[in-house]
Amino acid sequence: MKWPEYLASKGFKPADFQAILLCPAFFSGSEKLWVGGDPSWPMSIGIRASIEMQLPIIDVMMSRTSWSLTEKQVKIAGGRFTDKPMLRDLKSNKPFLMIQFDESKLDFDEQYILKSCDFIGNHFRANIYACYPERIIANDKINMDSVKAILPFMKIGDSCITQDGSWYVDHFDNHRSEEVLFGKGACTYINKSDTELATIPVKITKDSELYEFSCWFLLSDKNFYSPYFTLKIYDSSWNLLGDGDVLTNRSVDNHKKWYRDSKFFYVKPNWRYIKCILYDNPYLSYLAMDEMMFRPATSVIISKADDGRAMVNNHLIND
Repeated sequence: MKWPEYLASKGFKPADFQAILLCPAFFSGSEKLWVGGDPSWPMSIGIRASIEMQLPIIDVMMSRTSWSLTEKQVKIAGGRFTDKPMLRDLKSNKPFLMIQFDESKLDFDEQYILKSCDFIGNHFRANIYACYPERIIANDKINMDSVKAILPFMKIGDSCITQDGSWYVDHFDNHRSEEVLFGKGACTYINKSDTELATIPVKITKDSELYEFSCWFLLSDKNFYSPYFTLKIYDSSWNLLGDGDVLTNRSVDNHKKWYRDSKFFYVKPNWRYIKCILYDNPYLSYLAMDEMMFRPATSVIISKADDGRAMVNNHLIND
């Protein structure tokens, strides 16, 4: 069954949609950002759908694509507190035809998109949705307004509004980089291939809990370089339990040439420490670093600076 026939069987036609959004989202080819895993299977289905329905694809798999356009597009996968300028650029109010593949799980932030979707059915081993951009914009506003409503009554510093477990934040305010994303300071470039930057204590009371680690890096606009973290997990006796990488080139939130790297993962009850090893590979892969956070995925942590600016869950709050 071709795509127009399938949509007709569900009461839709291709003209009801303005574009195709493949999920998990992927944006490959700008060299600076490589968001998403191997897109070969989703793109093969997406291209067929695009040709049969004459609809463009939002996702990208094309070498040397624009940095500025990619920086806009990746934010669609950035969750409830990430500004999404791509949606303001749209000329149509029609929904996206969202294709979410059975084999690929959406991370916590991408699952947020589902709140703005109507389920259509299952086709080509994928869940098919009508995804409404105006709903995403409305949901974003509800979430951000809830934060802005309490900001005037908050003290300077960090406040966890919903306490779900242990959390950690480092604003690097004691460092003196000339370039600062937020607060009083930021960390300048560390001329070392690998640096043990922090050891984060961990304590949870559940069988497992979803957490997010994130940090911001100022990258050069002269090359494609970016750094990465390796997080090493230890128990109370300092036995190594495992490790995982957090790649800056997978960033789905950015501000000017600052990029927020992040990773969601489940924390186990026997975890006690996480060592954060920063790798400068290739050499001079970043210019400055700011705002490191480790938090429960469902928490809301608001940071308020002396100048009145604020962040929520390590995302900048727009002026």
